[in-house]
Amino acid sequence: MPVRRGLVVLFLFVAVSASSLAQDLIPLSEREALIALYNSTNGPKWLYATNWLGPHGTEGTWSGVVVNDGHVTQLQLTGRNLTGPLPPEIGDLPYLETFNAGVSGGFTPWHNYITALPPQIGKLSRLDTLNLTSNKIESLPTEIGELQNLRTLVLSSNPIANLPGTVWSLASLVSLNLSGIAFTELPAAVEGLTSLEILSLYNCKLPSLPPEIGNLSRLRELQLAGNQLTSLPAELGHLLNLEVLGIGRNPLQQVPPELGNLPRLRVLNLSYHQAPLHTGIGALKNVTELLAYGLSSLSPEVGQMSGLRVLELSDGELDSLPAEIGNLANLEILDLDRNDFPAIPPVIGQLTNLVEFSIDSNPLEGTIPASLGNLRKLKSLALFNTELSGQIPPELGNMESLESLWLGGDFQGPVPPELGRLTKLRGLGLIGNFSSLPGELGNLTNLVSLRLEGSYSVVPPELGQLLVLESLRLNSSGEARIPPELGQLAQLRSMDIHGGFTGTIPVALLRMSNLESLNLSGNKLTGPLPPDLAALTSLDYLDFSDNLLEGPLPPELGALNVSRLALSENRFSGTIPGTLGGMSRLTRLYLNNNQLEGRLPAELAALVKKTPVCNLSLASNRLTGAIPDEFGTSEAPPEGGRWSPFVDFAYNGLYANHPDVFNFIGLHHWYDFASTQSAGPFSLTVEQVTGNSVRLSWIPISYAADNGGYEVLYRKDSDGPLTVYAMTPDKTVNSVTVTGLETGTTYSFILRTITYPHAKNQNTVVGEPARFVTASTAQAAEAWFPFAPSVGQSAGLGITNPGTGEMKVQISALNPAGTLLPLPANPASFAIPPGRHLAAMTPQIFGSEPLAPAWIRVAADQTLVSLGMIQGPGYLDGIPGFTSLHKVLYFPRVYSSSIEQPPGPVTTISLVNPGDGPVQVKLELRGHEVAQAPVTRTIPPRGQLWETIGSLFAEQSFGQVYLLATVTEGEGVAGIAMVSAGGGRSLYVVPGQPLSGASWLFCAQVASGPGIRTSFRLVNASAEPRTVT
Repeated sequence: MPVRRGLVVLFLFVAVSASSLAQDLIPLSEREALIALYNSTNGPKWLYATNWLGPHGTEGTWSGVVVNDGHVTQLQLTGRNLTGPLPPEIGDLPYLETFNAGVSGGFTPWHNYITALPPQIGKLSRLDTLNLTSNKIESLPTEIGELQNLRTLVLSSNPIANLPGTVWSLASLVSLNLSGIAFTELPAAVEGLTSLEILSLYNCKLPSLPPEIGNLSRLRELQLAGNQLTSLPAELGHLLNLEVLGIGRNPLQQVPPELGNLPRLRVLNLSYHQAPLHTGIGALKNVTELLAYGLSSLSPEVGQMSGLRVLELSDGELDSLPAEIGNLANLEILDLDRNDFPAIPPVIGQLTNLVEFSIDSNPLEGTIPASLGNLRKLKSLALFNTELSGQIPPELGNMESLESLWLGGDFQGPVPPELGRLTKLRGLGLIGNFSSLPGELGNLTNLVSLRLEGSYSVVPPELGQLLVLESLRLNSSGEARIPPELGQLAQLRSMDIHGGFTGTIPVALLRMSNLESLNLSGNKLTGPLPPDLAALTSLDYLDFSDNLLEGPLPPELGALNVSRLALSENRFSGTIPGTLGGMSRLTRLYLNNNQLEGRLPAELAALVKKTPVCNLSLASNRLTGAIPDEFGTSEAPPEGGRWSPFVDFAYNGLYANHPDVFNFIGLHHWYDFASTQSAGPFSLTVEQVTGNSVRLSWIPISYAADNGGYEVLYRKDSDGPLTVYAMTPDKTVNSVTVTGLETGTTYSFILRTITYPHAKNQNTVVGEPARFVTASTAQAAEAWFPFAPSVGQSAGLGITNPGTGEMKVQISALNPAGTLLPLPANPASFAIPPGRHLAAMTPQIFGSEPLAPAWIRVAADQTLVSLGMIQGPGYLDGIPGFTSLHKVLYFPRVYSSSIEQPPGPVTTISLVNPGDGPVQVKLELRGHEVAQAPVTRTIPPRGQLWETIGSLFAEQSFGQVYLLATVTEGEGVAGIAMVSAGGGRSLYVVPGQPLSGASWLFCAQVASGPGIRTSFRLVNASAEPRTVT
């Protein structure tokens, strides 16, 4: 059985489908007519041409085509961009009832551009409605008169020059719209439209109307506005069914009294009338609605229109009302919005049957007349956007029918407690400088919307009794507090409190589970955010911006289900919680102008990647570091440049270091990114090193505006504390020299950008440091030169700076006791540029020649190359400065007497102790035939030893012996042996030599020839024999 039921259903479905297909199969002639229409009006350029030209049988699916019973009955083609004439084949649609090819509605109207109708239009005998408004038709075929079933014809806004007379024979026509067509005259033949009920002739430039128009006995609505009529025919008084008459924007000065005989005339539109209308209008006692927008004056005769219930006078230049208006005892609605009334007309108080009264957006001054309290039937009173002042009269509390009261101006004083009697109020708005609010407002228990703006300092807790309130807006400059009783407003959907409220956010507000919008912006609220904001489960909009709120952002914020979260312009600190990235409905996140710091959480990238996307503003905080790679995108930019979502990270210390992140910033950042970021400078490099300074260079950041600079920090230990060296004067500086460093020390250097508070960020932004660079300062160099005036009459120094930085040098002449010799410039200081040298004689250096034996100390702040020259009559010798100290030195070939004619060679031994402690030296003469006892000498700190071999040892030596100097106490010494002969006419200097190791390879340059002799002297200072090859 179940299977059989399924088969029955299947066969029934097939049968129904086949029947539908049979009905949709229109005659081929109608299909060809549709195709001709498509081709004749540039179908490929139509808008919404869905399914057109589909297979036979699908015509009912073509956009705008309606098929009933196998025939085309409607063409709905408004605003499709049809361009060109209708084809003759249009007449092959004999069942067509509606052809609508006018302009489309909406904020952006779309048009058609039909240029002509074919004569075959007359074949559409079933046509009921023809709408061709706003096309390009210049003429109509006479065959249009054959459409005897036509009931609606709309030809407005076409450039038709002349209407064929056959139009006036359309006896079935009920509605005719010819607005915007320029007539020379309306023909008397119009009386042929015997079924006509609506005739629209707006803006037709008609100078007059034919009397025959009075024969249109069925006419209910006649629109004549925007013509050039100076009078109306009395025959209009025959239109006994007329209900609506529009005659505005004409130079009429009177209306025929016969219009007073029209028993059904209810609406008269005089809007934007071009001349004062003084006579005749008072006879229209049956009119209940007078629409007179945009008038500059009003006839006193209006006061005679005793049937008036609605008087619309907005958007004009009226500054007064005739006193006769007070006679309109039946008037219920009076609209005076957007005029020039300087005060509320006193006559208003006489209109005791008024139900609605509005005088919004007028330059009203003065006070509210107490007589308004007489309007006990008034349900709505709007006095917004005015300059009214004074106090609100308590008599307004007598208007017990009021359901809506909105007052806005420069009101002073307290809000009268009598307003608490208006218990029918559903909407109340009071805007002014009210000094206090009465607790009686809590009696208005029917209020749905409440707005109170002033300078009050206390919000009555009784407002918590308004249990059906849905919208609350409070604005006060009086530093009021938010009463916790507002948390009782369980039906509240929107709360907007701003202006100057102080204190903390009451936790009681979190009980309002129906709240959808909570705006507490623009106050002076303090304290932290309540962590339980997620309890507001219906909340969609949350704005706490522009307050004094502080503390961290609680991670619980991420549980909110809002579409907009604004916490900008507060004092929130700490890091941004990553939980905000999980807010799937969020489309706006504003955290700008706080004190948030740290890195941007990668989770926030989800906000700009989701649907709907979220615009993100984090500008003007203290955020630092690289924007996470998760923000990156490889999408191509649109033709217009940047696109949604928009992000704003300006005035932080962020940077991008991934190509996709650069691309994201270029596509989505609100404006230039790099020129607002206090990121670290690029390419920090060590450019120059000396003994106590390091020169650093870098590429400055793009953000050169606003006060700030680069802070230079250094440290000696790789993980030690950083020391601030200096702050550059601005952010355009690209180098700095760090001085005062220790020589021979490795330093780490780093830079970070600091921008001080400025107009767009009240924080000091300290960017993340650039990468560390290291540099080792040069070792401090010290060289010693011997100087003996008794042997060398003068001496000079050559000092070279081989480094890349300036070298500072101090030259001192010390006596054997280690103290400075009394010379004019001792010590002498010099600065030697990189790659340059100093060459000077001792008198030039010290101001005069030293007269006693001395060692000259050269102290530099980095490595140096030095040479000492000793010069006398007939000789010149040079020696490098001594820079190394040794425990053992030997001096070969020492002499103490002449081996030839006297005076013979004499060796002077000079040892120097550069250290800070004394040194004891044992001196031994080796290789002598007669053993000599060792001699011990003590050299003071920074002191010297100057003695000849003869003064040290009793036996003479003739060059076959050598001297061994051994330091027995102290750090070490440097020394020379100076050998002089011939009474000082010749001299050579031999540096003391350290002992070599166990084996050594020695190389020497040798030469022989006339007068040249090379000799070798090898010393074995050890106790064991050595083999030399």
